[in-house]
Amino acid sequence: MAFCEQLKITLALVGKAGKGKSATGNSILGWPYFKSDEAETCTLMVDVQWVTYDNLVVKVVDTPGYVDSDKKEDIISTIIQIPEVMSVCPEGIHVFCLVLEYGARFYKEEIRAVEKIKEIFGADFLRNHGIIIMTKGESFDLNHEDILFHQWCDQRTGELKALMNDCNNRVVLFYNKGDKYESKRQNSVKLLLKYAKSIQIKGAYTSENFKTCFKKREEEILKHNIPKLSLELQQDLGEIMKDVSDLKKRNAATEEDLTRLKEAIKELLNKILNTVEKVQIKEKLIKKVQLIQRKLVIINLNKPINEQLHEIAVLLEDLKNPPISKKTVALITAVIVVTAGILTGGVGLGFGVIALQIAGASATAGASVTGLMTLLVDIVHKKLESKRKLKEKAGHKD
Repeated sequence: MAFCEQLKITLALVGKAGKGKSATGNSILGWPYFKSDEAETCTLMVDVQWVTYDNLVVKVVDTPGYVDSDKKEDIISTIIQIPEVMSVCPEGIHVFCLVLEYGARFYKEEIRAVEKIKEIFGADFLRNHGIIIMTKGESFDLNHEDILFHQWCDQRTGELKALMNDCNNRVVLFYNKGDKYESKRQNSVKLLLKYAKSIQIKGAYTSENFKTCFKKREEEILKHNIPKLSLELQQDLGEIMKDVSDLKKRNAATEEDLTRLKEAIKELLNKILNTVEKVQIKEKLIKKVQLIQRKLVIINLNKPINEQLHEIAVLLEDLKNPPISKKTVALITAVIVVTAGILTGGVGLGFGVIALQIAGASATAGASVTGLMTLLVDIVHKKLESKRKLKEKAGHKD
């Protein structure tokens, strides 16, 4: 596994949903791997991909939007991401990229969101490992033709300036809007990696740091029971997905292209056969790969390739998240209950017994993970709403 041995820098993208985290991740990679925040206002799963710049291998981790309010989707995102982010980064995280949106006012809710993420990863994680990425660089250029971005940063005041200072003024303007800004995108990535290298020298944020905030037991349950592809298989799958994406963009392919793609799929299938241990998971993955192989066989090079490859791209995307067993659903539920208790100041623990009963029933019935999480979050949300109303009443009495 030479690729992972060469790994130099791991970047984790964190921030509110809809602020451009996934689009920023795609800009760093140089191709559209992550599902954009604009298309998915609430990303539910942690995702990983790699890119190489001048012999430097960069691992990019896209995370769900963190809690900044009592909204259901924010609760879901944070509950899931807490143990998951560290579990996909056994080597640690060198850099946390806090993604903000240029032009959005820095409300108190944003400050509260930053404080919430500090609770998750520790009070000093931004100072030691943080870089602010400001998206919508194209909008900045339109509004500030007579001033450079670093000058604009120097002129900031209040909480935004305090946050910049907390990151030792490591702030990068990003352009995520396509070919027109390609040169500026490349310059943004170069500056980001320059900052990242200066942080990397000091060492990574590891699971040891993470344990000071959350219990080891919760992390271990999720790490060992959520079935997922190994890092090596994720890397292989990512390379195949990039090839398909490039062919779709060209809307053309040669016999050599298809042969290379077929060989890569065949090698992926062999690795699944040899490395995936759980029989049920392996069987489902094999069926999916074999379906992709059948789709490749019937491709007609004399017709536009884009539409023919679309279904293959969808199937590859589906491979990224292996099916979860009923037993694991129950284990995930138990962990979510405890985590929800931490996030809501004890509210989650108050309905722990009920939720565990739900877990058992759901495992028996084979309920979907998304449905189960939504059910639990509905309970958390109602509890939070109840607490809010009680506080309001107390305030009126005062």
